[in-house]
Amino acid sequence: MNLKPSDIHFSQDSISNTFGKKTQHRNTYIGETLDELINGTATVFSIPTISVFQHKGKWFTSDNRRLWVFRKAEELGILRSIPVSENLLSMIGIKNPKLNTKNGGLSVSVRGNDPGGHTWRRLIEERSRNQYHNSTHHSNRMEETNSRYTTNDGSSWYSKPLTENHSYSGHSEKPRQYYSRLSTNFNHPSFAERGGSQIMVIKEKTADRKNRVHVKLI
Repeated sequence: MNLKPSDIHFSQDSISNTFGKKTQHRNTYIGETLDELINGTATVFSIPTISVFQHKGKWFTSDNRRLWVFRKAEELGILRSIPVSENLLSMIGIKNPKLNTKNGGLSVSVRGNDPGGHTWRRLIEERSRNQYHNSTHHSNRMEETNSRYTTNDGSSWYSKPLTENHSYSGHSEKPRQYYSRLSTNFNHPSFAERGGSQIMVIKEKTADRKNRVHVKLI
């Protein structure tokens, strides 16, 4: 059967950064094996099949280093699922002796702090930069909707464009933006003085007859 690596849980809390001496990839850094998957010099079929067992309705594996490789590959979009085999002990209800995770098998730490490999690190860094760029670009676009103006007397006021859809004669028009101007009438009933700071709240109607409110600090 096939499973998504993210649906399989680690049975231990930490793993070595290299494969064991008795394995096909002996003494190879787990990150280097991940690089091979990314570069196409290895496939899920050239790596020994993961053995899984069930515990409290969830899939676990004792092949934690291989699961680390496959999980990272899934995160990077290199693969979606992998072939697995079900452990015979699990099928007859015997608990796997290697099941000692303390975080539910959600993650593992790599002993030595260096999994090795280069390609997968570069891909993760590029994805992080792209996510940061997209987030910054979205934030800048949001800030552009607020404009700050300074009057001759040094006071400041802010104006936010109002975008609305309106229908005229049954036909829909494109959204319009209106910027209302400040009133200089200091006798306006909405003008007030609070605690030594003067605040003027101005209510006006825009071209589409919608109420508009500005707050001016003087």
